[in-house]
Amino acid sequence: MEYDFKNWVSFPSSIKIITDKPEGLTTKRLPWVPVTPRSQIRVSCKVKTEGVTVYPSRIGVWVGYDSEEKEIRALYIRPMGAFDWHEDSQQFVLPDNALRMMLYLGGAFGTTWFDDLKIYQDDVLIYENNFTAPIAKGAVMTALPIVTGLGVVRFGKKG
Repeated sequence: MEYDFKNWVSFPSSIKIITDKPEGLTTKRLPWVPVTPRSQIRVSCKVKTEGVTVYPSRIGVWVGYDSEEKEIRALYIRPMGAFDWHEDSQQFVLPDNALRMMLYLGGAFGTTWFDDLKIYQDDVLIYENNFTAPIAKGAVMTALPIVTGLGVVRFGKKG
């Protein structure tokens, strides 16, 4: 997994995941986001694939409860094969006792790029990540949260 400075939607980079084993799935976990039980969630992401042939790449959704966490769904990115940047958006309703959710990006056999990930709760933007790369070579691959006046948690460059 690496930042890609040549293939991106939001300047200056995207996340590129290369998986070289047909049975493998390379993943990147994102931070936990607080949510409201029974709310309508929409996950939107720009995706590009190259040589994804065995099964589709995905965005996995984990939900946290009081003391337990479990995966509730995988949002499969379609189609497989080689496709230029396109937006993939899917909706679902959170369980009754959900308190937080976390996404992971899963690159299936081949190469998958992710950019402009957004989470909406009841049509209100609550999370945004444009995968801005660290400035210094060898820097830790993290981004500081930027909280806007609207309560949106963003990761990446402010602006």
